[in-house]
Amino acid sequence: MKRTFLIILMAFFMQNLHAQPFATHAFINGKIYTSNNVQPFVEAIAINGENIIYVGNNNDVNAVINGSTVVENLNGRLILPDIHDVHLHPLEAGTEGGSGCHLHNDAQTVNELIDELDLCNVQPNSNG
Repeated sequence: MKRTFLIILMAFFMQNLHAQPFATHAFINGKIYTSNNVQPFVEAIAINGENIIYVGNNNDVNAVINGSTVVENLNGRLILPDIHDVHLHPLEAGTEGGSGCHLHNDAQTVNELIDELDLCNVQPNSNG
């Protein structure tokens, strides 16, 4: 009896060790770019937190969707990888070739730097 109980208990834990997590979000019926030459576009993608857990077709994505999954029907819309280029060139901005704003590096405090930068924005642009 004790041995049978241990075997059942081990089987239960072994089964759960390989269980795939369910998706927190799934996007279906889309045109999702993968940047994979073999399969450049797929219909569905599923995410668990910050991890992509499924990429493929609309039918197979159901294996990682449960009642808690937020499912977004893309209706053929396109998803592209997130591309950010948010770097700045602060030293170039203070040169003649940069922005036309000439920083003289006289600022000794943050407030002095703010005052110097304010002088560079004499003419408001479209952003105010």
